[in-house]
Amino acid sequence: MRSNDLEDLIIDKLDNYFNGAVKDYVIKESTDTPFLQLVIEMTLYNYYVVRVAVEKNTIFFSIVQSGFQLPLFKAPLSENELETSPVELDREIRLRIPDKYLQAKGWQMV
Repeated sequence: MRSNDLEDLIIDKLDNYFNGAVKDYVIKESTDTPFLQLVIEMTLYNYYVVRVAVEKNTIFFSIVQSGFQLPLFKAPLSENELETSPVELDREIRLRIPDKYLQAKGWQMV
């Protein structure tokens, strides 16, 4: 898969899952040479900057804070993982955001 196609696919999957809780996508790096490499940063729940990095056949998710990357999880790059990764990302991020904040902004799950 080409990096441009993968960019669009990842952004579409995240947009569809998070419905407005994700914004400000920034493509930091995108290349197919010498191998597939992609870095996308975005704001999630208006609380964290999350980095999605793809290197070769692995996708990495991490929080970027004060210039540091705090790893969340990684998964092999596959169609199935692209479907389930937003769910796992949501679960990991919600563990780190206060419930009162999510409730006040209308993002708390009932």
